[in-house]
Amino acid sequence: MARRTTAKEAKKDKANLGTEIGAFGATKQKQRVTTSARTDGWWMNNIDYYINNGEHYYTRKEKFLTMYRVAQGIMQEEWYHYVLNPYNSDKENEKKFPAKIRNYDIISPVLNLLKGEKALRPFPYQVFVHNADAETDKKKAEKEAINESLLQQWLFNLQQQGFDVGGGEEPPPPPKEVLDKLRKTWSDARAQMGQSGLKFILDDQEVEKKWRKGFYDWMVTDYVFTYKDVIKDNIDYDIINPYDLSYIASPDTEYVEDGEAAIRKQWMTISEVIDRFYDVLTPDEISELEESQRNETPAFTVDSQMQGQSLPRDFRGSMVQVYHVVWKSMRKIGKVITRDVFGNELIFEVDEDFKPRGDEEVEWMWVNEVLEGYRIDDKYYKEMRPVPYQRGTFDNPSKCKLPYNGACYSTRHTESVSLLEKLIPYQILYNIVKYRLEITMAKNKDKITMLPVGSIPNREGWDEFTTMYYADAT
Repeated sequence: MARRTTAKEAKKDKANLGTEIGAFGATKQKQRVTTSARTDGWWMNNIDYYINNGEHYYTRKEKFLTMYRVAQGIMQEEWYHYVLNPYNSDKENEKKFPAKIRNYDIISPVLNLLKGEKALRPFPYQVFVHNADAETDKKKAEKEAINESLLQQWLFNLQQQGFDVGGGEEPPPPPKEVLDKLRKTWSDARAQMGQSGLKFILDDQEVEKKWRKGFYDWMVTDYVFTYKDVIKDNIDYDIINPYDLSYIASPDTEYVEDGEAAIRKQWMTISEVIDRFYDVLTPDEISELEESQRNETPAFTVDSQMQGQSLPRDFRGSMVQVYHVVWKSMRKIGKVITRDVFGNELIFEVDEDFKPRGDEEVEWMWVNEVLEGYRIDDKYYKEMRPVPYQRGTFDNPSKCKLPYNGACYSTRHTESVSLLEKLIPYQILYNIVKYRLEITMAKNKDKITMLPVGSIPNREGWDEFTTMYYADAT
């Protein structure tokens, strides 16, 4: 973990690297460096680089905002331009028709129906043990159950012959019945422990509720993103707004967790920042954050459609912008080959600080490692470190996964189109039909009669427009 430093020291260290190009214009740092060579400036430049470049890899944010507005029944007026202004006139009087385009929502009922059906689907997740010894343990349990059943049968027979063995009056079930019941109910102790842990996580993190939230994101945007980590000894699982996450991955990468980097942008209040970073923010930094927000207009409510955008200070009020960046770097490890007292060869993995002894041979290599860091209010860089819980495989020490995951349903060889986006043409057509119907009704004035001007009452406040109004209304 990087040493704690003040903001001034970190910025000075960052500038000394000579890689800063304007404000936050850092270049990508060399990743094959030892842990001891990772200075604060190295960490900060990496964080800035991925924040800047993540935006270029993820250009669908404005489209996402549009889709979320449509899901709430807010349609864009320019979609009806060819109907409302068919002659592209720039005169306001020539754009007025006796009708108004309105949104007769037919999309949100479809989304709500699917959300409701999603909530009713079964949640059949459970823990299984696939270890080689699991079957052996099961056979052992079956043998013990059969032996116990035979013992009970023998004791019952003795009791029937008049011996006092302290048994009951009812005969015990036969061994076959005992064996069938055991096979239906038996489970490995490790599976029971894992199932208990899974149940706790599902309840504590409200996973089913969050999955429905992610399902809604998928219907609207065709993307769904999640975050999994252990923060301050607590499991953290969350559904990420697709608007807030950028990621860098190759076109053939199906899941975000297998990509190179992920960048999440959040707007947080001062209290939320302190709740999350109380143990790494210094008193001076907390005072600076509080002072910088003291004269801002409080944003007690923020339009949900604007969440995640780069809001101007006068709008966001007391909100602080927080970036979380995770990326794959490299670390140096060694494979030590030695022998035990019996002459058997032993192989184990060591870190870069290991010093070989005696006849130990070390084969050094570079493998991937997931790093992370936070940038708070564009001034403070915190928790710059390797992700504490690296997810990898036993057979490949270089394979690791990001704590952010997610996928898009239909990006293969084309731009993704969400379920909601496929419904928009039907919504537009439906609204246009209603609009044309309203125009037709407005144009239908029944029979037109020649009305002499002299028949208009000659009294104060009465003119031809008043006459036409009463004729039209009655």
